[in-house]
Amino acid sequence: MLGNKFLLTLFVCSALVFLPVVSAAKPSSPSAARTRAQNHLTEVKLKVCQKEEQAITSRVNRLFNLSVSMEERFASHSARVQEYYTAKILPSGKSVAKYNDLVADISVKKSAVDSALSLARTRVAGFTCTGDDPKNQLNQYRLEMQNVKKALQDYRTAVKNLIVAVRSAKSV
Repeated sequence: MLGNKFLLTLFVCSALVFLPVVSAAKPSSPSAARTRAQNHLTEVKLKVCQKEEQAITSRVNRLFNLSVSMEERFASHSARVQEYYTAKILPSGKSVAKYNDLVADISVKKSAVDSALSLARTRVAGFTCTGDDPKNQLNQYRLEMQNVKKALQDYRTAVKNLIVAVRSAKSV
């Protein structure tokens, strides 16, 4: 029995001796461990972003080119309808009451698309993963492209309104 007390005392004393060594191996503060973990996470995100940077850039360029292409198509439709109106409808003695208003609305909507596209283009022009907050930069670009989409829809509606008005031209 005396031997067990001796062993227990020896165990407690050795634990007290080694306790400072064990506690010294722990990080000095929880914030230092958190900072190291955040730095590692940031490095991992940076590597993933750098691997995807070329794909992101090509997708952005394709989306921009698609928007420009749509704008050009709407402009060509508008020009053809205006040409048809002046070449066929007016000489036949028919007219559209608000033709000039519709044409002016088309030009306003086209300028809105142009400004939205240029703003979106400048927003993403300098995209790099090492830049300031690339995630926020892509989110802002996404919002700008939503504005472009809305402007293109408005432009298309204005062209469609002109087409409908020209088709329903009435005799003077």
